[in-house]
Amino acid sequence: MTTYSLSTYMTALELARQLDPKGALVPLIQSLSIQIPIFADVHMEECNDGSGHIGTTEYYQPTGSWRAFNEGIAAEVPITADFREPTAMINSRFQADRAMLIAKAQGDLAKAAILRSRMLGQFTAGMFKTISTALLYGTRVDGKSPKGITTRSDYNALSSDYVHDNAGGAASATANKTSLLLIGHGPQKYHWIYPAGIAPPSGTLSQPGKAITGFGIRNDPLPDDLVKDVGATNEFLAVRNWMTANVGHCIEDARYVQRIVNISTSNIDGVDDFSFDENVAIDAVENMPDLQNAVWYCNKTMRAQIRKRHNDKGNVYYTPAEPNAPEVLTLCGLPVHVWESIVNTEAKVS
Repeated sequence: MTTYSLSTYMTALELARQLDPKGALVPLIQSLSIQIPIFADVHMEECNDGSGHIGTTEYYQPTGSWRAFNEGIAAEVPITADFREPTAMINSRFQADRAMLIAKAQGDLAKAAILRSRMLGQFTAGMFKTISTALLYGTRVDGKSPKGITTRSDYNALSSDYVHDNAGGAASATANKTSLLLIGHGPQKYHWIYPAGIAPPSGTLSQPGKAITGFGIRNDPLPDDLVKDVGATNEFLAVRNWMTANVGHCIEDARYVQRIVNISTSNIDGVDDFSFDENVAIDAVENMPDLQNAVWYCNKTMRAQIRKRHNDKGNVYYTPAEPNAPEVLTLCGLPVHVWESIVNTEAKVS
């Protein structure tokens, strides 16, 4: 089976593997990487200013001037602009009746701890689905959540060099569109960021009393305490955890994110609603400086369109990597991964 190595850089998945092996977050991360494969692809970097990441974008390089003897030339300077990408914090609170938890575990305190850990895993998985959506569509109008890829000026207008129109200028006004993203992972490309000091060193962290951390996740086990019941009048003894995730993303070089837009997911008629056109993918590939650690991302509807095109045996865009090998879905030689947070109801990009 042909595989595609994304191991050149530290990934979020690899960071998460540094968690306490007796905690619940390791199996969580494994399941999460199946649901959101970008988690296992993306390069992770610790924030270089503590809670955010500062970088510099190059806008102009001096080009020089031809001249003759005794002829002057105009002075030039390179032009750059600084930027800062912040991290965002998301929290959730877990509490459960201590007696009920022990009863569910048939009085076995070790099993009760495992059951608690499994539930906490569900909390964190859900939180990362929320983060996943925000990294695509977040507007940051509240000043708290991340600003998503598709809401940035570089990726939401056809006038951008990094946006490619699947409809060739003829897209309908119906909000039945989806996107195909080509992302190049790595330092000075596209990466996720986490606050300084969040990721632990290799080894284990003992529980209880110390938080489990990794990839911006912090799971603080709080002392058992009395909490209000549903009626908010009486109290019961509960186990409690405080869940925190700190994460952001940074596009160091805009060319390492390419977006194909206006791919229709319904009413496809070839007039103003178009299924995926591979020719547009060529433009996106050629617009990326290099393809090291580059991956396509789409939702399952889009992947189905790709598979149907793949099923056309005369289609030269899709060729098996090895005869009789398990399928590795590729497009233009690059792996295609599902990012389920990409929706089928995007508006027309003009």
